[in-house]
Amino acid sequence: YQRRVRGTYSFLRLTMRFSFFLLVLFSFLSSSVSDTPYGTVTVTGSTFPQEISFVKWLKPDFSIIYLSSGFLYASYDSGKTFAKVALPNQPNPRASDPQGPVNIIKSIIETTQRDQHYALGTTNLLWRTKDAGQTWKQILVDKTVHHVIPHPTEADWVMFIVQERNCTSHMCREQLYLSKNMGDTNILLSKAILSGEKPQATWGAAGNGKVKKENIHFVGVPEEKQGDSSSWISFDSYVYFHSDDLFKTVKSRRDNCIGLLYKPEGFLFIALHSATFASGELWVSEDDGATFNMVRFPESRDHYRYNILDLSEGAVFVNVDFGKYHWGHLYVSDAVTGSVFSESLKFNTRGELKVDFFKVAGVDGFYLANAYDVGRNEDPSPLDPVKTYHSSDNGGSWRTLKPPASEDCPSTSTAGCTLNLFGGTSTEYSNYYSSQFALGLVMATGKVGPSLLEAGEDNVKTYLSRDAGFTWTKVKDSTYHYAFVDQGSLIVLADNQRASKVVHYSFDQGLTWVDLNLDGHEYEFDAVETISATGINKKAAVYGIDKNTHAGHFFLLDFSTTNVRECTADDYEYWNPHYDSDTGNDKCILGQKINYRRRKRESACFHDQSFSMQLVSTGCPCVEEDYECDFCFFRLYGNVCIRSYDGICAIYNHKLPPPNCEGTYPVSQGYRLVAKLNAYQRKRVPSKINIL
Repeated sequence: YQRRVRGTYSFLRLTMRFSFFLLVLFSFLSSSVSDTPYGTVTVTGSTFPQEISFVKWLKPDFSIIYLSSGFLYASYDSGKTFAKVALPNQPNPRASDPQGPVNIIKSIIETTQRDQHYALGTTNLLWRTKDAGQTWKQILVDKTVHHVIPHPTEADWVMFIVQERNCTSHMCREQLYLSKNMGDTNILLSKAILSGEKPQATWGAAGNGKVKKENIHFVGVPEEKQGDSSSWISFDSYVYFHSDDLFKTVKSRRDNCIGLLYKPEGFLFIALHSATFASGELWVSEDDGATFNMVRFPESRDHYRYNILDLSEGAVFVNVDFGKYHWGHLYVSDAVTGSVFSESLKFNTRGELKVDFFKVAGVDGFYLANAYDVGRNEDPSPLDPVKTYHSSDNGGSWRTLKPPASEDCPSTSTAGCTLNLFGGTSTEYSNYYSSQFALGLVMATGKVGPSLLEAGEDNVKTYLSRDAGFTWTKVKDSTYHYAFVDQGSLIVLADNQRASKVVHYSFDQGLTWVDLNLDGHEYEFDAVETISATGINKKAAVYGIDKNTHAGHFFLLDFSTTNVRECTADDYEYWNPHYDSDTGNDKCILGQKINYRRRKRESACFHDQSFSMQLVSTGCPCVEEDYECDFCFFRLYGNVCIRSYDGICAIYNHKLPPPNCEGTYPVSQGYRLVAKLNAYQRKRVPSKINIL
């Protein structure tokens, strides 16, 4: 999800739950019914004193919502009504106190129990509730709290990364604390932990499988190297620590650690200084730190940053920044060790923290990414053309997007006219959007031309794909926020560049649109959201500010009051993501033929509560698309993998025998099977899957 902060965007993670602690029923509340061609849509509006800075829907049922607009507000009925939350010792927001913060709270952190969560303040104060917001307690009063890290299975257990609140020096150290009672009492684990945008401490897989619940990992400075609190700590003093008894003892450690990241898919990554100070090394563990393998990349440049992008398909996608800041190379790992990476896409566009890379939700092997369109051996400048690429084989190959049939290339365009879409680095337009509950549907904002960076805001439009990004149609001539409702049977749009009195919705996936009037006022919208943890719901929410008064407004849109019928068997069709329109056959990709049951585009109906996509899968033999290029090979054209002699590949000999070799050994011909293969396929390939 995305929101606009007056001309910029930031991702919102939305989830929520609350109870009955309605302090002061805040805002001006209005409810109206709008007549439309589909009957009536019930619109319930709530008004707040200033712009809404974030909205958080609590799992598992989204019935509880937290909303920040100066003060913190809560809803216990999925957004119909809101109440102001009174936090002990809370500062006054700037609207009522010129010296106060703009907003009191900047984030809500959930635990495994829906009634227990934390509220982190914009001034780094921290509160917690154990009864879904009926009562709150301020904790760590004398600390500046930077990160809250709840335990994955124990709701009361938590780690905090903090600084002393009375410390004003730039030498202030971050400390790691542990609590088993949500912050009532706290144990100091480390007086000097590595600071970072992401917390440099994690529970890892604690409490899952054979991993003890006392399991922790963090990057800190050993006591013998800490010195006094005012001394400078060099980066080569930091050490990776692993303990399985809450740091009573150290199970393992690695020196010269400069970063740590755990992914719920079971991968733990650490970055270490290499022999040369400017370069980093990435190491990966699949057994929660018991063993690590050093990641091998075919590029020998110094590594400045790693972005771990996706692990959902049995392989790891990583963008490596070589100090160029506006691009990095995209690599994909093998499925055997997760540590041998081959080139997937060169010159993948990126920002300081985000990368233009997108996994199409719910459909195996489908990705979108942006990259500079330059030759293989020339580093791009920020002004070089940028194009959008699509992969349907787990990053094994990429192709540009054909312009929609209704769209002509601009008269100023030269050869190479394609559809190009804005990704995660965009600070002005909405990014790619898909949902695991609306399989095949993808929305994005972009333009047709030789480059995404080509001038001309008038050319930016909104597009929809019904086949997971293969082909696209234009659905609107401007740019919008968007959301899928009821597993894609309904799409709701709200303007994101202009003030508007209406939102738009479609029951036929963009063929026709209906304008829905809210209350007659013009609003600058920040987001449109769907209200469901399962995708089956007939409600959406939209929020923004009044163009004239600048007050924040939250609107709940209830489409259950329309006369739209419930779908029947005749309203559904089966869709194969790899259907070959040239031959009329379903292609076999990733070791299987897949058909999904989905609603027909023209059928204006809601799913019933028992609706399922009903995946139908049959195994099949390998085809060319099931192979990607092996380590030190790259795809030059078509499906042909060519030997690379760049970087370490100049001295790499793929024909040498492996260590401790006995008898015969396989020699790669430049190809390896992609990681995402079903059980049927794996029975039909050698255990060393990098053999052609």
